[in-house]
Amino acid sequence: MYFMKRALKYIKNKKGKTLLLGIIFLIIANFVLAGLLVYNATVKAQEQTRISIGADVNYIIDNEGIIEDSLKGVLNKDDSSIIRASFMGGVTTSEKLTEKGGPTYSNIMKVVDSEYVDSYDISLSFEADIQQLESYTQDTGGANASNHIFDIKLFSDVAPSDFDNGSAELVEGEFPSIDQINSGENVVLVEETIASNNNLKIGDTITNTVSVLDYEDVELELKIVGIYKTNEEVDQRLIGRGGASLLPQNRLYVPFNILKSIGLSDEELEHLLITSNVIHLKDPLYTDEYKIEAENKIKFNYGKLDANDDLYDSLMGPIEKLGVIAKIMVIIIAVAGAAIIGLITALTVNERKEEIGIMLAVGESKIKIVMQFVIEVTIIAIIAFILSSFTGSVIGEKISSTVLESDIISSSDNNNRGFMMRSAGQFSMGNSKSVNTRGNQVDMNTNRTQKNDKLSLENNKVDINFDITALIQLFGLGLLMSIISTIIPSLYVMRFNPKQILINRT
Repeated sequence: MYFMKRALKYIKNKKGKTLLLGIIFLIIANFVLAGLLVYNATVKAQEQTRISIGADVNYIIDNEGIIEDSLKGVLNKDDSSIIRASFMGGVTTSEKLTEKGGPTYSNIMKVVDSEYVDSYDISLSFEADIQQLESYTQDTGGANASNHIFDIKLFSDVAPSDFDNGSAELVEGEFPSIDQINSGENVVLVEETIASNNNLKIGDTITNTVSVLDYEDVELELKIVGIYKTNEEVDQRLIGRGGASLLPQNRLYVPFNILKSIGLSDEELEHLLITSNVIHLKDPLYTDEYKIEAENKIKFNYGKLDANDDLYDSLMGPIEKLGVIAKIMVIIIAVAGAAIIGLITALTVNERKEEIGIMLAVGESKIKIVMQFVIEVTIIAIIAFILSSFTGSVIGEKISSTVLESDIISSSDNNNRGFMMRSAGQFSMGNSKSVNTRGNQVDMNTNRTQKNDKLSLENNKVDINFDITALIQLFGLGLLMSIISTIIPSLYVMRFNPKQILINRT
């Protein structure tokens, strides 16, 4: 181990060269650590953004695929009318949509059969005439004796998505059990205003008349098992166009499978279009794996799985660019640093020919001489890396702030957010967690856009904190760089002949 003592002695005696090499290593280490911190932070930011957006996926109609087939003449008039009807609301069946991967009942059952899915809720809305009840109106703030039209909203989850996302809350009674939901039992949840205005309580029954597709009117007796309070705000323009049935107070929640009692056959149920659905994943980070799995089951021509991807892409655009910049910076600095260290080592080796010749003459092996040079550089590198751990995060913070505030990134982010907001308005069908197929999607998209803006402000930044992972990466990369950049020029020692070196000396 005498070569190690020589390395330490050389570092101590050659203070000038040691200081110069240490400064170079410190500069390189600072920028490499800053780049690693920024890059690792962008990776964490992507995960955190996906978690912030949530673990909900919507199975929605893909308008582009439908329009493309319409232009090609693939869709006949009947198909086109069915698709148009889907945007107007009501109950619609379409075998064509099932074949083309649209959000029909059978296709939804395929994609929810996954290890990544925690629960799901599918819903439909249609009007029902309930003569024994007086509906709610905002004009009078109470019952409307001349109106008996209500909105029946079907659901399939134990806790309907409206309750899950806070649009409504149960104040009395209970949700239907899973057995009641699966069997399509005649039970109902009623809003507290309707219950109060019509003197209804838990256990009462209400009789309503419904009609779907081409079936005759069917009378259903529904038992009240729960009373809820709505927290939803509705656009007044929708009420003006659609009537009081669009008010959330006039919404009755009924198990989805009650459709079989109304008269739908199993085949019709298979091809039933369901634009309002939400699939809850076990973890938001499963989103990509889940979508890949679903694409292996269904060919999505007229449908697609939306995990709020436009928002995610909008938020992650600037951060991903910052990550790319950081990665490129690390590569360039590492390569340039290795080249500089290699050049310095080569010059040092050339200056130390006499020392090398003497050591070779006394029998020191060439490998130990090379190891001495490696140890000298490595010790200096380690000291520089330790010092850089106190300053690298500061440089990384400055770099990230400068890049995120640059005109290019800001412009890109604004464009993405503009696209996101346009998309919410143009492709509103099925884009919300809980969308009433008869009109409430506009209000839900407004709330979603506000949430998107809040998330955009929260996530359009990178939190650069000290990261032990980045420090380990720095030491690994730095040691590899210093060893390689030292060994390559040090191999020049192998060419030296000690006799020739001493002759040249004289």
